[in-house]
Amino acid sequence: MPLSFLDMKLSMDLRTFHYIIISVATLLIGAACGRGTSDNPALIHASHLLENEPDSISEAKQMLDSMSSSSLNEGDRSLHALLSVKANDKLYIPHTSDSLILLSLKYEEKHPKRGFYPEALYYAGRVYSDLGDYPTALNFFNHATHMDDMPLPLRSRILSQTGRLYNDVHLYSDAARSLIKAIRINETLSDTANLSFDNQLIGAIYMHQGKLDSADIHINRGYRLADHLPSEHRAFMTLYKAIIKEKLGQSDSAVIYINQGALDVWDDTKPFAYISAADIYYKAGMYEEAYALASQVVDSDEPSAKLYRSGAFTLFLRPELRKFSEQDLIGVYIDSLLSTIAIEQKRTEANDVSIVKNTLNYESHVKAKEKAEIKQQDLEKRVLWVSIGGLLIAFGWALTYIQRNRKYASLLEKYTSLTQLLKKLEHENPLSSEGQSVANLGLSSKTEDIKRRIKDIIKVVTASKDSIQPIDETIVSSEAFVKLQQHIVYGKAIPESATLWDELEKAVRKSSPHFVNNLRLLLGKFSVLEFKLLLLIKCGVKPGEAAEVLNKSKQTVSGYRTKLRKRLAGDGVSTEYLDAIIRKL
Repeated sequence: MPLSFLDMKLSMDLRTFHYIIISVATLLIGAACGRGTSDNPALIHASHLLENEPDSISEAKQMLDSMSSSSLNEGDRSLHALLSVKANDKLYIPHTSDSLILLSLKYEEKHPKRGFYPEALYYAGRVYSDLGDYPTALNFFNHATHMDDMPLPLRSRILSQTGRLYNDVHLYSDAARSLIKAIRINETLSDTANLSFDNQLIGAIYMHQGKLDSADIHINRGYRLADHLPSEHRAFMTLYKAIIKEKLGQSDSAVIYINQGALDVWDDTKPFAYISAADIYYKAGMYEEAYALASQVVDSDEPSAKLYRSGAFTLFLRPELRKFSEQDLIGVYIDSLLSTIAIEQKRTEANDVSIVKNTLNYESHVKAKEKAEIKQQDLEKRVLWVSIGGLLIAFGWALTYIQRNRKYASLLEKYTSLTQLLKKLEHENPLSSEGQSVANLGLSSKTEDIKRRIKDIIKVVTASKDSIQPIDETIVSSEAFVKLQQHIVYGKAIPESATLWDELEKAVRKSSPHFVNNLRLLLGKFSVLEFKLLLLIKCGVKPGEAAEVLNKSKQTVSGYRTKLRKRLAGDGVSTEYLDAIIRKL
């Protein structure tokens, strides 16, 4: 008996109905958000699966692969290309070509209102990362992060990926800075998963730099946030905790972590886990356990095992472990060790060349970009000056001259006072080349010190424009700076009596030995709070961040900055001038 129309509707496949509902809902959401989604049902469904259903990513990829892009309009071809790249990325399939992402980038850049351009930039960075072209990848990532309409979750992912790229080329300080920014965003979003991953990576970076206390803090923080992540991820961080404890000389604690599941990592990282644990066991005097794990590295079929076999053979040849091997095998171990060392040396050299090449390419890329920006700025300035006319140029130069004199007047007064003091000392206490008294020797030393400081002030006066000098690497690489950044990241004040203030002063003095003396010369006396603020300025801390660290209101910190600026250079100059001078001292 034929089915009625009502019967046919009731027998409709529920999955098809669900499919239609998703498509309509996605269209409505897209319209509400202003995002120019496609009206192609298959693309809409694939996009939904990729964004909202992690277990259905393979299904989305199959849908996309089965579609013929030639039958799509230009906008849908762009979206199809972007979704195809996205599906491969989410399935951890290495990108081997840039053709799809370039197709999408070209279209989405011309149609930014569709809302796909920031995501296209992100996946362009991912593609070129897999292709080994780090400068191009970083360029796309940096371009994306400078977009005002960048969604916070996407910005966080980009910063995290940027940190990983910097880490790969051993630019550890740059990597840490990017990851700290990602962590700040993820804290705002309460994204515990990415917080765990980013803390793990920054912990590993600090461990490579020898900043073990900071590494321990971040690894532990990442572990506490990993409750809902795969057990292998937690095991990997447990392994890192063990390695850090061993490096800190706490072998007993390291062994405890190893026995708490640190070896239950992913299969491809087991050789690294085994050799790390074998080394820990060996240093703890647990030789049989060390031998057993080193043997597993040698016998492993994992491709990564070749990276760690030389470490295993080295352990076999240790006197304490030789008793576990047959005597005839000692010669074999020696030959195997020499062979693996030769292989690793070639691999390391190739890797070093790649790192240097990528680093130099990136630096060249940055310099070329800066030059291009400077050229563009110069061109715009020339057009502006020509259009305004010669009269305004002359007026501008006059204002610049007045402003410059106003800025440097205070420092020049200090310079004049010092020169007058120097002349007075030399006139009242002439020193002969022979028979100098102890007092005169002391005075001579004081005179030379004044001369040196005069020269320092001259350098500051002549060299200090409005540019802010980068933070010295000696400060950035110090433990104190790392701890300071942690307080900034988590918005925590540093107690007034904390030893961190002394540590910061030591780091600054190591970078600029005469920093405190030059401050006294330029400012006279200053309070403890003023000195702490000056230390923070030297470390590149922004006013708002300084307020949090000092546990003061922004208005209070702003008031202190204004007073210091007036004492340094008088009225008529911006507070940024204070930063420029302090950073140069």
